[in-house]
Amino acid sequence: MTFKKWAVEFTDTKAFQKLRDIKQLGNSYYIFPGACHNRFEHSLGIERVNNDLECVTLAALCHDLGHGPFSHVFDGDVIPGFGLIIKWKHEDGSEKMFDYLYDNMETHSIDLSTDDLKVIKNLIKGDRTKSSPYLFDIVSNKRNSVDVDKFDYLARDCYYLGMKSLFDSPRLMRFSYVTEDQIVYHHKECFNIYKCFTHDILCTRKYILIASVCCNS
Repeated sequence: MTFKKWAVEFTDTKAFQKLRDIKQLGNSYYIFPGACHNRFEHSLGIERVNNDLECVTLAALCHDLGHGPFSHVFDGDVIPGFGLIIKWKHEDGSEKMFDYLYDNMETHSIDLSTDDLKVIKNLIKGDRTKSSPYLFDIVSNKRNSVDVDKFDYLARDCYYLGMKSLFDSPRLMRFSYVTEDQIVYHHKECFNIYKCFTHDILCTRKYILIASVCCNS
């Protein structure tokens, strides 16, 4: 894999490197020994899908910076376990971590304006704007959840959980089209999109439910 110089400057920061220590599937690797993949490689995988537009690329690269230990387990179990009554979303954490990362970088090979930085953070959180709204279907699609985040983690999680994914993301992207305000897909891809969501549900149920049963037994 090759990356542009400015992308490497982001990935070489301490704030980004900590993703190496955050397992993609939380504590599931205690049950599935092979599921040791982390948020670092997942973020690199998403960046590779989007290296045409700099803002979208950076949003894809940094979208998971806000994850705490054990990924989503931190949001749903760790924080409530400490009795903390806060509405924590890792997207909010990613926005703050991106600000910290960018402000503390020693060099910037990419010149980002204030508007660029705002767009990147909106892309991370999925907050659509009137300007080029179709861009918000790429990284964090709040409209229908079909985005490159799902494309990468489905392929990666299924592989490490020993599941075969029938969802064909490269084909879906080949049959995608940009309209004035959104990304749409050819009607013949309806079954491919169906596989995307069914595999997402099956994959989640496998690692969450089985891990929960085994950890509580």
